[in-house]
Amino acid sequence: MIKSSFLVYIAGNIGAGKSTVVDFASRQRGWQGILEEQEEFLRHALEHAPSKFHSQVYFSMRRLEQNNIIRDHVVSVVERSIEEDRYVFWNYYKNKNLLSDEDIQALYYMYTIIKPNFRTPDLIIFLSVPTDIIRTRIEMRNRSFEQDFDLSLLEQLENSYKNTITEEGVVQLITVDGDRDPLSVWKDVRNTINHALKSRGH
Repeated sequence: MIKSSFLVYIAGNIGAGKSTVVDFASRQRGWQGILEEQEEFLRHALEHAPSKFHSQVYFSMRRLEQNNIIRDHVVSVVERSIEEDRYVFWNYYKNKNLLSDEDIQALYYMYTIIKPNFRTPDLIIFLSVPTDIIRTRIEMRNRSFEQDFDLSLLEQLENSYKNTITEEGVVQLITVDGDRDPLSVWKDVRNTINHALKSRGH
């Protein structure tokens, strides 16, 4: 892994448009887009894993894999971070009694071991979308592995994202309105990244 890329994490709720933004970024000359994973992986991790503990281990290892394929591009745009797993999804599944105290303890131990391998991002962009719009998007794309989420808790997940990123503090956070057509969202994200690059002399 080469550390010269300007590293951007795209954060946001389920269905906020993160994958679409990363896909746009991958088409930008000199930029690298790293998706969370293809739908086949997501289905395997969420539908076929023996438990939520196993699925969260899968995702943590995928975060490490994403980190390890960051290359020497002008900008690397990555979908999600391990902090979202730790602070958002692990807490969500714990509150739903799908992760035990022992599971959480093991996941936290794994996190402390692998965390030093991760680069600190230069920028986090949070795609903010009203929860009723998120709910509609999830229902429209009809992914079977997303159906176990209690859609009434989407607002709780949204707040968890915002609180998590705020708590991190050391990384610049910019919120982008994701409740627009994908091209408009992407242009806003691209302009935000370019402005951050210029302000840091890149």
